[in-house]
Amino acid sequence: MKKDNTKKDNTQRPGQIVFNTVFGLDPNFANTVCGTDTDCFYDDKKIEAFLAAWMKSLTAGMQSWQIPTKALAEESFGNPAIPVKSLAHEEAIKNLKVKVHAYRGILIIETVDPDNKDYPGWVPAGEGKIGCVLKDTKTSLGISHEAMEWLEKMKTSRDSIGDVDWWACSDGTYAFGWLGGVFSLKGPDSTGSRHFEIAKDHCVPIPNNPPKDAMEAVDRGLDGPDNG
Repeated sequence: MKKDNTKKDNTQRPGQIVFNTVFGLDPNFANTVCGTDTDCFYDDKKIEAFLAAWMKSLTAGMQSWQIPTKALAEESFGNPAIPVKSLAHEEAIKNLKVKVHAYRGILIIETVDPDNKDYPGWVPAGEGKIGCVLKDTKTSLGISHEAMEWLEKMKTSRDSIGDVDWWACSDGTYAFGWLGGVFSLKGPDSTGSRHFEIAKDHCVPIPNNPPKDAMEAVDRGLDGPDNG
């Protein structure tokens, strides 16, 4: 069994980099191809075959697309310049219900397909509810690097409800919620509740691509309607 080299340096060949990256995401698959014709660790020419074999294992259901793992999340949030291009990660992004971005110091919360209320664990505002809640954030919540930095700087209060919240549930999952409707903007004075907790390994890293209308709303609020 090859061990993932957590320290990446310039001496690694492309085959080693690819193998170690996949090992961090899917160690079970990486171990099964060690020493086979698709092992690219020692032969860069086998990179294409290695990735094709990994794709096949994913589509065959041998591994769930419900990653990135904790290691991937920490790497992605730690360096926004690192692109996450795995097929599994692309599939994870497609299945998100809520995306969180940041723009000009404002947190932008975007609900994907807000009219679809049948998404598992999704409780939208309305009918007496003053905010939205999303359960099991590991597969349903996408947060950009910039938004994660915003959340890390947000102050918490002693209240049981915050403007933005992220908290641990009794079953080991995490839930994310906020006051307001399915599309919401939060300013720097927003606070989390006393239960607020950053859980980087319980969300999906995404690019910081706020919706155009949300950015325009932020611009109008900061610059005035006649500017820009």
